[in-house]
Formats: sequence, C-alpha cells, structure tokens
Amino acid sequence: MAFSPQQGPGDGSRPDRDQAGDGPTAGPLAARNKTASRPARWRRALGISALGIGLVAMGLGSAELILRRVYDSLKPSLEQQLGQLLGHPLQLGEMRGIGWLGVELGPSRLLPVAADRSSVTAQGLSVSLDPWASLRQREAVLQLDLSGVEANLQRNRSGQYWVLGPLKQGAQPPRLALRMRLLQPARLRLEPAGIRAQVNAELALQPRRHSLQLQGRVQPSQGGSVWLQLAGEWNKQRWTAKLRGERLPLAPLRPALKLPGRLGGQLQGVLELSLAKNRVGCQGGLRLSDLHWQAGTTEPLRASAINLGCQGQQLQLQAPSWQYGSWRGSLVLTAHPQPANPGLRSTANQPTATGHLPWAAGPLRLAMRWTGRLEARQATDRSQPLRLSASGLWSGRQLRDLRLQARKPGLRLEASGSLGDRLDLSS
Repeated sequence: MAFSPQQGPGDGSRPDRDQAGDGPTAGPLAARNKTASRPARWRRALGISALGIGLVAMGLGSAELILRRVYDSLKPSLEQQLGQLLGHPLQLGEMRGIGWLGVELGPSRLLPVAADRSSVTAQGLSVSLDPWASLRQREAVLQLDLSGVEANLQRNRSGQYWVLGPLKQGAQPPRLALRMRLLQPARLRLEPAGIRAQVNAELALQPRRHSLQLQGRVQPSQGGSVWLQLAGEWNKQRWTAKLRGERLPLAPLRPALKLPGRLGGQLQGVLELSLAKNRVGCQGGLRLSDLHWQAGTTEPLRASAINLGCQGQQLQLQAPSWQYGSWRGSLVLTAHPQPANPGLRSTANQPTATGHLPWAAGPLRLAMRWTGRLEARQATDRSQPLRLSASGLWSGRQLRDLRLQARKPGLRLEASGSLGDRLDLSS
C-alpha cells in the first residue's frame, strides 16, 4: 500500500482539518475570536436600542407638548359645548399627560345651577376620540373615562334630579357625541331622601339624534342592588327601561314614599317600563318580603309577602295574608292609571328641552278596584269572615267616587262617598 509524502497511516484527514481551521493549532484562536465578537454585537444592539428609545421619547415629548398647547387653546370651547349639552357649567382639569386611554386630565367638575342643585366631581378624566365611531356616525365621538367620581343629586321642586341644557330657538346641537364610562365605582348621594350608594355605569349621549342610553348597577349602602338599562329619544318622548332589584331594603325608601313612622322588609323583582306617545307600559313584578310598617304608636301592619305586578297599563297588588293589630285578612287590588288632564294629550309629541315629562305634569289618578277578606284574629272557626269589595278613583291624597260593599251571612252593608283628610260616607 503506498502513501503520499504528506500523509501517514491513520491520519489522512488531518491536513484538511488544519486547513479548515479546526485542527489542534487553529481551534483556540477561533474560539477567542468568537468570544471577542459577542460583546461587540451586544454593544451595537444596545446602542441601536438606546437610540430608538431616545428618538421615541423625544417624539412623545414633542407630541405631548403640542397636545398640551392644543388642549389649552380648545379648553374654553370644550367646557362651553359639553357644559351646554349636560346642562351644568363644566370645569375641566389641567392636562396631566398622555396615557393608554387618551389625554389625561386632573380633577374636573360639573357645577350646580338654578334649575337643580346637583353636582358631579371627578378626580381623574381621560379624553380620547373614537375614529371608527366618528366615521360611522358622521360626527365627533368623544370617549370619557372617569375615576374618583362623586355625584350629589338633589331633587328640585318638580321632582327632577338633573335637568339637561335647553337649546336656543332654531339652534342645532353640535356634531358631537359623548360616551362616558366609570373606571371605578362612583359614590352617589340622593337628597333629600338621604340615600347613599355606589354606582357602576356607562352612558352614551347623541344630541343630534336626541338619543340617550344608560346601563349600570346601583348598590345602596344599606344593602341590595339594582341593575338598570335605559334607552330613549327625548324629542319623541319614547323611552324603555328595565330594572332588576335584588334584596333591596325598604327602610331607605320611606322618605321617598313619604310614609311616616318605621318601615321594614325587602324588595326584589324585575320590571320593564316603556313610554311612547304619552302612553305608559309596564311588564313584570316585584315581591315585598317580611313587610312591617308602624306609624307612630299604632299597631304595626305586617305581611309575610306582597306581590306587585303589572301588564300593559294594569297594576295589581296581592296580599294573601296580612295582620294589623287584632285583625287579619287578605287583599287583591287592581288599578288603571288615567290622565290627570285630558288636554295634555295634545302636547305629548312636543319635545321638552328641560326634561319635563308631560304625563307627569299633574297628580297621578288611578281607577282602583279591590276585593278582600277581613276577620278578627280571635274569631272561632265557626265564625265567617267579612267579605269586602270596593272601587274608587285615587287622585293626589284623596279617594273619590268610593263604592264599598261588605257582607257576611246575615249582614250586608253598602256605602259611597270619599276618603281623604276626612271621611265622607253615606250608606
């Protein structure tokens, strides 16, 4: 077997490895070169990254400076237009910077006015423009995200808590829509009822379309919760609302109901309400559990359960079992609302810029009919309860056109008259 002068037995591949730089002599040098090149690459990468971050920071700083100047110039106009829409003078806070949600502002306020003394404060406000919604609706759509909100709502003499701003005769609303969202629960006070609650809510307001949408949850400090959905067009007096109450205590509602004495129990249920062309519709029901009401030193009225239901314009109350002092019984009541003034129908389609509802301009009138059973708690099993039936028209605090019938074996009584501050009956 023959060998070339550069090769010896058993190492025919050695010259190739040496030439390639992988031999015993070249290996340590290549390793040193690779080790030395890694820090250089990292230094170049870090330098490029630092340069990019610096350029981005400079760009953001310049953009924030430009936005601050633009905001300062537009602030008076924004306060005027938004305040006019909301019906209350608006004070926007100073610009804090740019965040993920848009331009961040400091504490802002909606001030009380003569029409209502309600006010709202927000510790933080983020403002942004929704470009896709703006293109779709062909008007500027502002997204307002609020935090640290406190709302103090005070009822005025007309029973309103908030009055939207009126438009000048012949003026058109600005091409501006608002979408408001609470980033954290707001603190709510309702006066003079003295109700305290936490609120989570979202609001969409489109003045040019006379449209408002609201959904949220109210949690009174005394317990329970209310889910609310509201939508409507105020120029057409068309509204829909859905409410769901869960374990609401009745005691905080006593001032609003103008009931003397003490009130206790719980309320829950679902109601769907509608208003269209001066016609009110209702669907659903509420249940009052463990009701007890005591006025002064009189005996308390107690009922284990009372069911309140509505369908269309018919209201119904069912109390299968109630007790008052030494008496007990049952009651079924039906009622139909009637217009307080027939002349109001002619103004039902006229828009009300101040928020007044035409059907609420007068006292509520209810055509009522009820039947029931009355007996003494100490009655023997052989005694027969007294059967009652009555009808009348409730208006304000007076029951007029009262027709009353009471009967039991061997007894029949009929009476008519009115019941209000004084009793006026004839039999």
